[in-house]
Amino acid sequence: MFDPFEKNLPIYTFSNRCKELPNLELDDGTTKVFINPYGDTQGLSEGVKAVNVI
Repeated sequence: MFDPFEKNLPIYTFSNRCKELPNLELDDGTTKVFINPYGDTQGLSEGVKAVNVI
């Protein structure tokens, strides 16, 4: 089993933020989402659990 960040989350979502000023966002519309099929799914909606990612 592989969890890219080893935090046991089912979904990791990242946006572009400034390290020095965390409230300053790049606002370029990009978001990176990592799906961890081995993460803890407690708290996810049934709809999200039912989605098949290929």
